[in-house]
Amino acid sequence: MSKYCTYIVPVLISLSYNTSHSMLNKWQYKPIIQVQNAEFIAMREKIKLLLCARKINDIVTINPNITIIRKARAEERGLEYKCFQYAIAQTTGFKENVDFYLGKKDLTSISIENYFQQTNYPQKGDLVIYTTSETDLTMLHFGIFIDNVTVESKWGNFLEIFHHPLFDIASNYGAAAGFFTLKHEYKADQQKLHADMRQEINLKQERKLDQMCQVDSQVQEMLRALHSPF
Repeated sequence: MSKYCTYIVPVLISLSYNTSHSMLNKWQYKPIIQVQNAEFIAMREKIKLLLCARKINDIVTINPNITIIRKARAEERGLEYKCFQYAIAQTTGFKENVDFYLGKKDLTSISIENYFQQTNYPQKGDLVIYTTSETDLTMLHFGIFIDNVTVESKWGNFLEIFHHPLFDIASNYGAAAGFFTLKHEYKADQQKLHADMRQEINLKQERKLDQMCQVDSQVQEMLRALHSPF
């Protein structure tokens, strides 16, 4: 039993050190905060429950400010094609796969702040990032700025694309929101943007494979120790 404890602990440590929250580094400008109104909070909670029940039409019925503008195209569908991938594709034109794992920054394909910077003057097509709160910068949802009263976003892997007011979304999608625009060098050179994104994705995939190999080696060492007579 002591051998088991000796070898399993390093495996757990290596896994825990290689994960962290998918968070913004900081707000450059104060984000917009959800109004703390009991009726509004209840409405957002209702949207969350209806989403869980997959009752999309009921959401539009209880809140006429939310509209379905279209169905997702073939390339916008799939279990992993959610708000992050949709928003990145729309704001950057990058159509290749980009993964986002809540709570696991190292598994997220790209670092947002490498390519975007926060702005107080969003333009149509800019990125909207929702976080837990003003102080907890864990990213929970992503959308596209349309105008001062409208955001476009995809909710989970549902097939509908929505237009909605900034916080007329599910309650678990965050209570703070900020606007992000592409950095100047990328606005002027989409080819460079896509090349840099692709390079970061490839580097993270290589790092992920290296980590998996390290964990596998540790597991193999643990199994050999368990079967050793000494």
